Amino acid sequence: MLEAQAENLWSAHYEMTLPGGVPFPARMTVVRLGDGSLALISPVPIDNALATELAALGPVSHLIAPNLFHHLYLAAAKVRYPQARVVGPAGLAAKEPGLTFASPGADHGAPFQAALAATTVEGAPRAAETAWLHIPSRTLVAADLVFNVETAPSWKTSVTLQIMGTRGRLAQSRLWSFLVTDKTSARESCRRILALDFDRLIVAHGSVIASGAKERLAAAMTRTC
Repeated sequence: MLEAQAENLWSAHYEMTLPGGVPFPARMTVVRLGDGSLALISPVPIDNALATELAALGPVSHLIAPNLFHHLYLAAAKVRYPQARVVGPAGLAAKEPGLTFASPGADHGAPFQAALAATTVEGAPRAAETAWLHIPSRTLVAADLVFNVETAPSWKTSVTLQIMGTRGRLAQSRLWSFLVTDKTSARESCRRILALDFDRLIVAHGSVIASGAKERLAAAMTRTC
């Protein structure tokens, strides 16, 4: 079921299962572009009910994988929306050889460029995370850059979040300490992200921060900044 976040901006929640049977919240962000088409960031499984909701908003023109980890449901989304352009880091071609990827920084057309701007976290090539700014609503969309799981759906999730250092709060996973290979480049990327004009933060894992997100994100990105 879609949840409205701002004008021309929605999200859909999904509970995925991590190895070991750990339930984990995930979110797809839906952006309606200037031409009326939709861009789906971090696609989740799309059943007929969700597809009907999306169709009522517009045709799907772009499928966006924001990093090297958020691709699990991408191929299925491409089957459902064969006309959609797939956007993601170059390294995903090895994981999804059946898909052709356009670079996040490429020119995706005027309606796309007016709505979405990409900022990639440099210095962490094993993640290749790209944060997406929805320009009209001043919303930053992040994948694994930070988590904000305030209430864990199970004790297994709570333990996992505790190990990751992200339980019950907006924070970066301890994994970023291993993902970052060039701290200088990563810090510069943080500065570029925090210089963007945003007030709302939509994360792929956890609760949306409706306002005041920039200050909270600056305090949370301790493992890259």
